[in-house]
Amino acid sequence: MNKKEGINGKALVSIVLGILAYVTPLIGFVLGIIGLFLSIVVINEIIGTKVSGAGIATMGLIICIAGMVHQSLSVLKLIC
Repeated sequence: MNKKEGINGKALVSIVLGILAYVTPLIGFVLGIIGLFLSIVVINEIIGTKVSGAGIATMGLIICIAGMVHQSLSVLKLIC
């Protein structure tokens, strides 16, 4: 039978970590780093497989980077 593969669950987790990195004060930067590495791993896993989710993993990567930048700027704002 021709079973359709689903979306990679790790790709969805990377988006969730990116959103949490953006909105969670103090530990958001750490969550962003974890999500960044997870997104890179997922993109490398998806290449060459039939599992969809490369776009979702890329979106997670971008959101994680944005969350880390946001948290860095927030810390700099508190310091200055």
